[in-house]
Amino acid sequence: MVSPDSSPPKWSRRPPQTVAKSLTGWHLLLVACCAFALGFAVYRLWLQPSVPPVSATSPAPSAPATEETGRTVSLFYPLADGSGLSGIHQKRSACRDETVCLEDLLLALSENPGAGLFPVLHLPDGPPSIFIEGATATINFSRETIQHLAGGVQSERLVLAALINTLAVNYPRVQQLSIEIDGVPAETLKGHVDLNEPFAADFSLVRRALPPIFPVKPGTSTERSL
Repeated sequence: MVSPDSSPPKWSRRPPQTVAKSLTGWHLLLVACCAFALGFAVYRLWLQPSVPPVSATSPAPSAPATEETGRTVSLFYPLADGSGLSGIHQKRSACRDETVCLEDLLLALSENPGAGLFPVLHLPDGPPSIFIEGATATINFSRETIQHLAGGVQSERLVLAALINTLAVNYPRVQQLSIEIDGVPAETLKGHVDLNEPFAADFSLVRRALPPIFPVKPGTSTERSL
């Protein structure tokens, strides 16, 4: 007769197939972890794109250089029939120094403006010196330049008005013009218009106003107020 106390422990009665299933589950989990670790290592070593290290002393990339596009200036020229002035816009090279820009305006007024218009100046020795003080611009012409100007009251008025109007539109602080000839204050250009006092901007001689630089909306004026 077998004693009740001699029965095997309860854990030993666990079915063999249950133990096998438990071991199989742990094996699968272990295999999955190994596969994930191996795949991550392969990705880091061979597949992940490399990023170059950033040096603390490396200079920041500079912004792309911008190209100078020039500037649009407003110019006044005498009409070929001598009846008045015409305003036009013209594209000129970009400039940063005011003196250079002013001299370029005078140079533009000596160039051929096209049909129906007449150059303001003839500059055999290049653009004259010019400077602005307060509201007055002073131009120092050579005697040779003055000799190339046409005579007569109307011709002198047109030359002076073309000069000061061009300066006043491009540099609004300029309101009057003083003329020197070879460094000496001029009393007149060629004996007609008195220049003992600065010549003020005069838009009453403008017969053709400046065209608009930008497109004009329907119903608005196409002429620039002068």
